[in-house]
Amino acid sequence: MNCKLLSLLCIVLFIACKSRPVVQVINEGNVATDSILLCRQDSTIIINIGDRLDPAPLSSQIYAGEDNETYVMLEENKLHLFNLSTGTQYDTLSLKGCGKLNSYSGFLYTKDTIFVYNYKQKVVYCLDSALNIVDSWDVRERCKAKYPLDPEALTLSPILYFNGNIVLSGSGLGSPDDATPENRPISCCINVSTGGIIYGSAYPEQYVQGDFGGVYFNSIYQTVDKRGNYIYSFPADHSVYFYRPDLSKYEKVYMGSRYVSKIESSGSNSLDLFKDKSLRIRYYISQPSYANIVYDKFRDLYYRIVEHPFMGQWESGQNFSKPFSIIVMDGDKRIVTETPIIKDYAQLNLGNVHVSKAGLLIQKNCSDENRIEFIVYKMN
Repeated sequence: MNCKLLSLLCIVLFIACKSRPVVQVINEGNVATDSILLCRQDSTIIINIGDRLDPAPLSSQIYAGEDNETYVMLEENKLHLFNLSTGTQYDTLSLKGCGKLNSYSGFLYTKDTIFVYNYKQKVVYCLDSALNIVDSWDVRERCKAKYPLDPEALTLSPILYFNGNIVLSGSGLGSPDDATPENRPISCCINVSTGGIIYGSAYPEQYVQGDFGGVYFNSIYQTVDKRGNYIYSFPADHSVYFYRPDLSKYEKVYMGSRYVSKIESSGSNSLDLFKDKSLRIRYYISQPSYANIVYDKFRDLYYRIVEHPFMGQWESGQNFSKPFSIIVMDGDKRIVTETPIIKDYAQLNLGNVHVSKAGLLIQKNCSDENRIEFIVYKMN
C-alpha cells in the first residue's frame, strides 16, 4: 500500500464512525458578466520530445530567461530542457544525487539554482548551476503536527519561490473534523539562507464541516505573484486565499464562477468513499469544482480553472474529464472575465498549464506522442 493510501486509511479510521451533514458551499459573490476577452490563438506551441519521454509530464515548468524561454520537464531522474520558441531540446541535467524521484516528486528551475523535491524522502535539495548539492531540508522531520505535512511538487502545485523563500504544499487525504492550521498544516515555507521552516495555512472551514470525498477535492493548487503573495485555490471554495510568507495571515478574495451556484459535500460515509473508487469518482464528477490557479507576471493577471459537472453518462473505467471555464482576475483583484471551454475540453490536459510571453498555455493531447502541443489563450 503506498503512503498516500495509508495516510487516507488512517484518517478515515478516525472519522468513519461519525456521520457528517451535507454542506452546501453557496456562491454569493459578484461574478464576471462577459466571456469575450480571453481568446484562443490560431497558432500553437510544439515541443519535440522524441520517443522516450512521457508526453504528459507530471512536473514541468516554463523558465523565462533574458533572451528566450525554456520548457523544462522532469523524467527519468533528469531535467530535460527545450527552447520554447523552436521546440528543440538543448540540454539534459542529471539529478541522480537527489535519490530516486517518483511521480509526486518535482522541481523548480532557475538559471543558477535548482530546487528538487524527493517525495519519498520528503527532502528538498538545493543544487547549484554545476548540479552540486549545496543544501537540503527534511520537510517532514520537523513537522510535529498530529496530521503531518505531505507535500507534492507537481505542475498543479509547484514549488514556489520568492525573495529567498520556497513554499511546498500538500496534505494527507481525507477530512479530519479536528483539523486546524496547527495540527494539520498544508504548507511549509523554507528560508533558503537560514534553513528555518515555517508550517501553516489550512483548508477552508467547509472541509471540516462536511466530507468532500477526499482525493480529488483535497487537491491544493497554488501560485505566487510579483508582490510575494502565495495564492491557494481549493476545489470546494469560490474564493482564493492570498497568504504572506509566514503562512499565518491571509486575505480571502472572491474568484468564483458565474456558472456555479453551489458545491455540495458528499452524503456518503467516509469509509465507503475510501473503499469504492467508482463512488468517489461519481461524486467528484457530479459536482462543480475549482482547480488550477496560475499567475501571469507578464500581464499581472490571475487565471483560475473551474470544472463543471461531467456531461453524459460515466461508466467505470472511462475517462472523466470535466468541462471547464477560465476565470481571469486583474492585479487589483477584480474579476475581468470568465471564458467557457466547451468544444474540445476532453482533449486538454489541465495537468500541464503554464504562462509564457505568448499567453496562457494549456496542453492539447495529440495522436503524435513524440511531441507536446500547447494551445495559447491570450487577453485582447
